[in-house]
Amino acid sequence: MAFALIENDIVKEIWADRPELHPDLNIVDVPEGTRQGAARQPDGSFAQPVYPSPVDAKRWNKLAAVNGRREAIIADGYQHNFGGSAGIRTLDQRGTEDAINWLGLKGIADSAIAAGQGSIMIAIRDANDETFEASANVVSGAMVAMGQWRGAVMAHAWGLKDAIAVAEDQAALDAIDIEAGWPE
Repeated sequence: MAFALIENDIVKEIWADRPELHPDLNIVDVPEGTRQGAARQPDGSFAQPVYPSPVDAKRWNKLAAVNGRREAIIADGYQHNFGGSAGIRTLDQRGTEDAINWLGLKGIADSAIAAGQGSIMIAIRDANDETFEASANVVSGAMVAMGQWRGAVMAHAWGLKDAIAVAEDQAALDAIDIEAGWPE
């Protein structure tokens, strides 16, 4: 028999002999072999923690790194050359609200084009909070290119994650370069 400190039904500490601690602490008898991190089950038994293998730990870390890289690229925004005096501008990609706004702008541009007014100028606010204008034709093309860019970023992340998921060993995981190949 061993003794364990239990917090929220998880074994936090284990002792061979009952420790002299504050009486409000939840110290209980546990079977020999119970490990730190074990979870107390409804029947009073303890489910031992399952620790990932080194390969699985590396796999999870790489998957998290791919997610982080994907989110960082998207958060940096989409750069598009609007031509003329507008030049290259970065458009925000902070979240759903930005995506909805860009889709709305695409709809406005497409409506103008459908009405034969593709050369009408439309105001846009970039990631630097600067307003500039571009024709409906240019805006519509920029919104399509933005969608293609974001789709390419997502597809690259999916490809990396698929490769990571099927990597059979440490060498295969190490061979996956998660920094290369991302769309700009």
